[in-house]
Amino acid sequence: MKLKMTLALAIAAAMSGALFAQTATMTREEALAYEISLKNTPQANAPAQVLASVSYSDTTVGGPETNRNFADCSGISGLGPVTYHAQLFHVGTTGAHNISSIQDGFDGYIHIYSPSFDPADAMINCVIGDDDGDGGIGTSDIDAVVLTAGVQYVLVTEGFENGEEGTFTNTIDGPGAVTLGALGGGLPDPVPQPNVIPANGVKTLGLMAVLLSLVGFAVLRRRG
Repeated sequence: MKLKMTLALAIAAAMSGALFAQTATMTREEALAYEISLKNTPQANAPAQVLASVSYSDTTVGGPETNRNFADCSGISGLGPVTYHAQLFHVGTTGAHNISSIQDGFDGYIHIYSPSFDPADAMINCVIGDDDGDGGIGTSDIDAVVLTAGVQYVLVTEGFENGEEGTFTNTIDGPGAVTLGALGGGLPDPVPQPNVIPANGVKTLGLMAVLLSLVGFAVLRRRG
């Protein structure tokens, strides 16, 4: 049984590697044709039951860039780089969730990552993605993806290809509370600040040094 499972995993890894190698060597026209063929593949999942919902709006214009993944997280598209927006979120109830995006005048794409997103390697931590939703170009839908309570997720909004960018509104629906932001209520400072001693702190340190000197002198005198 273990041998069969090992062989299956090896075959899957080889196929994924072959796909990545193939798409990496495609011309832009070939990559575009391949991506368009993926657009015509409908999602199999039915929408999840909605008991809670949260929406937010932002823009990818002027944002950082990444070479985005395919919708099934199997390889990097040759149509980038594209600008993106990354939104941290987490859910309160484990279960099926719907993620939808309405893009204002551009052909957008969405991906879910967990627990983090690395724009330098968009294949790492990729969960699932979608190009065109039920509304066609300018919309994206991920239906009934199972998310786990207490786990950090990142919803990344990108363009289909280089030059596609604009404003958007994303909605996350599910069976329980959906919270935008990092677990624990905040992110650590990405640039550690130096230890700064206030001006009045210098005087305080000076007084402490004097007191310590007096204490040391008293101890030595007592020993003598």
